[in-house]
Amino acid sequence: MDTAASSLTALAAGKAFFDICTNGMWERGQDAIEVAGQYNLNTSWYSFWKQPHTPFERYSYGYWLNFYIYKDLCHLAELNKDTKMRKRLDKAYYSGNWKEVLK
Repeated sequence: MDTAASSLTALAAGKAFFDICTNGMWERGQDAIEVAGQYNLNTSWYSFWKQPHTPFERYSYGYWLNFYIYKDLCHLAELNKDTKMRKRLDKAYYSGNWKEVLK
């Protein structure tokens, strides 16, 4: 395989990997929004991050949605002195599996 074809193959593989990562991060952000709704957390504060326009923004905004919703839910757990909720939130955030909290 020549260098040009090799480079194109590497670029295609890199884009495919980026797309997988981007979609995964965005899905986590959407799951976090769903969990926030379960706890009656007002998600209108996050409206900026709910509207990405590019693949990079999908990744970035998904990351920040995860982070800010996690921090706000942790604050809610702290206010309610709910250590079980906090443990579930920690597990969901650090594993990337928000669906566990929805059960």
